[in-house]
Amino acid sequence: MPGSAIVILAATLNAVPSIPAIGLVLVLSVDWFIGMARALGNLVGNCVATVVVAAWEGDLDRAKAAQVLEGGELVDVTAG
Repeated sequence: MPGSAIVILAATLNAVPSIPAIGLVLVLSVDWFIGMARALGNLVGNCVATVVVAAWEGDLDRAKAAQVLEGGELVDVTAG
């Protein structure tokens, strides 16, 4: 859930008396950018894992993958 880490961080900041709760304001100002970086890392990791598992299982068509990656063939990603 996006932004749920802020709730955990706020609880942690309240539990540690040496860190003022106003520090949460600094984190909130950059949390959107950090969330985008987290989402991008998750997306890339999922894509890499999918290709690795397909290659491991022998289900990866390397010629077709190369053709698609080179732009030689369009793939309909809306088809289910």
